[in-house]
This record gives sequence, structure tokens and C-alpha cells, in this order.
Amino acid sequence: MRAYIFLLLSLCSFLTFSQNLPKFSDYDLNKNIINPAAIFENSPTVNIFYRNQWLGCEDAPVSMGLNATYKTGNSAFGTFFMSDRAGVFNQNIFHVNYAYSLQISYETFLNFGLSGGFNMYQINFQELNLYEPNDPFVPDMQSSAFLPDFNFGAVFTNIKTASDFAFTSLARRY
Repeated sequence: MRAYIFLLLSLCSFLTFSQNLPKFSDYDLNKNIINPAAIFENSPTVNIFYRNQWLGCEDAPVSMGLNATYKTGNSAFGTFFMSDRAGVFNQNIFHVNYAYSLQISYETFLNFGLSGGFNMYQINFQELNLYEPNDPFVPDMQSSAFLPDFNFGAVFTNIKTASDFAFTSLARRY
């Protein structure tokens, strides 16, 4: 049975699009950014994070955000906002999460989560320091995109083991 579930989840992964999230090393504290069903693991929480890489370098990547979750009964709610800037690239992400926990047995739970929001990407070509200032292949403008983003995730939890299954960005089309 486990092999069939694994095969089904593997086949579904070919139909999804990958995520474009800032890279962090503290996803244990912010698991619901990747999988909306993981809200139950450490709720209620409020996390504020800020990361400034390559201190002293001009246009170094800077990431900041806010993540909040709250659990009530079999439901959990959460939201997160992230802002990521790396050189001329800017990305702002806002999501609202909902998760539902289903108790299968005394020590086994299956959590389902939905997440919806938007991603806003910007590239400011005017801030580039070009070797050839009149390069015809580099536009002299700012480009941006506003994209809706919907995610689904599941977490199977047993007292002895825990597994995350995340199907992210199922509805993103661009």
C-alpha cells in the first residue's frame, strides 16, 4: 500500500510547478512556508526574520518576513509575508493558510492544508551597471509581474514517525 501511495505522489509531482522562495536554513521554524499542512507542528507562533547576506557588499541579498500561525480544535490558520531583494531583483510574497487535522487512530493524524496568495516579482534594469551603457539587449525600464499562487500540502504524523508530502503551486500558471 505504501508503494502505491509513493508512486501516486511521485506521478503527481510531474504535474506541478516548482517554487521560487528565498532560501533559508531555518525551515524547521517556518515549515508552513513550504507546506501549509505543517501549521499544526508548532502553533501558535509568531516569527519575524531578517537576513542580510554578504555584509559590506553593495546590493547583497536581503530577506525579511513575518510568519504567524494559530490552531483551534481541528483547524489551524496562518499567514506569512516575505520580502526578498537581491541586486536588481525584488520579490514580495503574501499567503494565507488553512489546515485541517483528521485523527485516523489514537496515535496517527493526517493534516491537509491549503494556501493562497500572491507573488510579486520586479526587475529594475535601470539599476544595472553595464559594461556597455547603450546595450540594445537590456531594456531601459522596470519589469514586474503579479502572480496568484495556490498550494496544497499534507502531513502524515505518527507518534514514532512523521512524513511531509507537499504539492506546491498547483494553480500557478505563467
